[in-house]
Amino acid sequence: MASKKPALHHQISIESSEFEHIIEHKCCGDRIDILVTLRIVALLEVFLDALCLALSWETIIAYPFIFSTIGSFLALCAVISALQEEKLKLLSYTNIWISLKTVILVALTCTALIAVLDVYMSDDEHFEVAVELLLLIPTILLILVFLAVQSLLTHKAVDYLRVRDELYTIPSVAGQLRPEILSSLQSTIKHQRF
Repeated sequence: MASKKPALHHQISIESSEFEHIIEHKCCGDRIDILVTLRIVALLEVFLDALCLALSWETIIAYPFIFSTIGSFLALCAVISALQEEKLKLLSYTNIWISLKTVILVALTCTALIAVLDVYMSDDEHFEVAVELLLLIPTILLILVFLAVQSLLTHKAVDYLRVRDELYTIPSVAGQLRPEILSSLQSTIKHQRF
């Protein structure tokens, strides 16, 4: 009886045109590293939340900013840990915090604007807004911009880690090779023949 060798199978979940772009893990014209930028943006989120907390310290809205600052710090820890340990699920879970924080900040901004308009409509002659509150609204809007950037960078980092896992994981089935390994082996064999 002749023994059958298993056929070489390959499977990759990403198209080859996207593959080269993702594996470089760069953005903004291939000048900025996605993984480093994601860490920096998460750190900026913590600082901006702390600034919002300081600006709203003597008001009732300080309590949501305490929650937001603690949550942003935990998200920063999760991002750093997930990138170091290459945990895709943990990195994906930070998008839940981004969504929750976006809802909270939009609700806080709408509440603040409604309160300011209510005070203005009731007494427009003696209307005064504290400097802290004037700085708070643009800071919240800046946080929302950084949340959008963090969400995009998280998606790109997850794609990059997924592709890297596909490339560098050795298949457990005998005779099964990754396409990149297969193509490099084929080119090596061609060079050895000539």
